[in-house]
Amino acid sequence: MLISSSSVAPRSSLITVTVVERNDTFRAKLCAALSRCPGVVIFDQCADGATAEACLDHRRPRVLIVGDTQPGQNGWNLIRALRSRGNGEMILALSDLPTAEHIHAAFRAGALGYFLRRTAATQLPRALAEVMAGGAPMSPEIARTLVTSYARPARPCGLIRLLTEREREILELLSLGVRYRDVGIRLGVSRDTVHSHAKKIYLKLRVTSKTEAALVLGRSARSVPLAPPVLQRAVA
Repeated sequence: MLISSSSVAPRSSLITVTVVERNDTFRAKLCAALSRCPGVVIFDQCADGATAEACLDHRRPRVLIVGDTQPGQNGWNLIRALRSRGNGEMILALSDLPTAEHIHAAFRAGALGYFLRRTAATQLPRALAEVMAGGAPMSPEIARTLVTSYARPARPCGLIRLLTEREREILELLSLGVRYRDVGIRLGVSRDTVHSHAKKIYLKLRVTSKTEAALVLGRSARSVPLAPPVLQRAVA
């Protein structure tokens, strides 16, 4: 779905924004909140990557706000794809996951900031100005997660180290109470695929339920290290 909310030509004083988010209701509310901010112009609202790329061929915003796991895309692959176009838009990542691995993956894909959906409407207006000024904006919660994770061991330890990257990603979601079906939607795979991964996770962790697996995850000090320059910008 494509909704054009402005046909005004961009000026240097304006912050032009395109939002790429799979949830129609949330996307509309977020864009409505941002459009009320002085100097912010919403170019396009896109439900998926294909629509976003078509919009970017037509006009280029200064900032892209991109949600994770768009239809037809896994994780942050859409950010990586949009960055590869070389148009120079500044990208802010949007997610429900506050975990260090998911945050780090967004930065590796090319994001300059990271926000949770539950607080995005209140935090993104200020973030737009910050990213335009050269910052790497994110909420205090996300910055703390990065700082804490950077001080932890660089590699998963204990039984968690036996899991693949995809299995750890699925376990992170399951530990947050996300259902198999919804995990599949977020990762772009079927419910049966998630269930198959879950059985392998339980076997490797020597547990029999999501609750027990979450406890093992919680006891394990695990993280992917974040490059110091990005961390310094994130918490500045």
